[in-house]
Amino acid sequence: MKYRIGYFDSAKGFAIFSVVLAHLNTFLDWKNLLLSYVVHSYFMSLFFFISGYFCYREVPFLQFSFLKGKIKQLVIPYLTTCLLVCFFYSLLFQTNLLDRYLLDSSKGGYWFLLTLFTYYCFYLCVNRIAQLFKKEIQKKSIFVILIILLGVGIVFVTSSVSVQISYLLSLPELRRFFLSFSFGLIVSCFASHFNVWNNKTTILSGILYFSIMLMNYDDKTCIGFVLWLTVSNLACLFIINIFRLLGDNVSRLRTYGNNSLGIYLYHYIFVYFLKYFLPSSWFYGTSTWDIILIFLLFFILSIIVLE
Repeated sequence: MKYRIGYFDSAKGFAIFSVVLAHLNTFLDWKNLLLSYVVHSYFMSLFFFISGYFCYREVPFLQFSFLKGKIKQLVIPYLTTCLLVCFFYSLLFQTNLLDRYLLDSSKGGYWFLLTLFTYYCFYLCVNRIAQLFKKEIQKKSIFVILIILLGVGIVFVTSSVSVQISYLLSLPELRRFFLSFSFGLIVSCFASHFNVWNNKTTILSGILYFSIMLMNYDDKTCIGFVLWLTVSNLACLFIINIFRLLGDNVSRLRTYGNNSLGIYLYHYIFVYFLKYFLPSSWFYGTSTWDIILIFLLFFILSIIVLE
């Protein structure tokens, strides 16, 4: 049975607005380093954490039905909407459609769909093995061990194959966000033993998050990447807890959270439109008011569409 928790939807709504803002910063060449540094510390990790959290099941379930639903939710949009948007992009900017849609690691920006679907497939395999054990503690222990081994395997494969194959399979993205998805799974797995949705976790994760952020790390270095992995998962706990405390005061964000996948699929059209038809506006840089006006425009358009 499907169920929703309001503050998780609010967190997803916040995350999808962060996605739009990050892509505006990238595609419109705003080159706002502070914005990029802050937003990239949490926005995609938050989606994967929440996906993993609600993916976990303690009781047996119909895996085929689960997989069928995820194909409809994630794979079909990639084969249809993504292809159309990439075709639209290739016409506007005279790029190779095959390179952008298939051969590039980002998959035209839609790597998230295939990566998340792959994580779900991994989860089904791990969960199937864990369910072979009778005792609950055995199931959960084997589940965690297999998740860790799977993560190690992903790192090994990503570093072993050629760049072309790595990009074709979006392995860099698969490796980068597996920890967040796994963290969501494990938090959900042990939710009955350790409750992380409380004020103590909010304070502790917030202090650690901002402390590491002040280090001004570079995630392209080994140490910087480890710090980014740490801070991105701390951000998941902190942000979700913040929206737990805010409650109904941010109910509008829940609407966006409920429709985050649809916004993600179609927001590229909005971004590409701005990039193509108003290129001169970004040539000399973008002011804070430009950012506010563009974000307000997207907010109005999204309300019209969702309502």
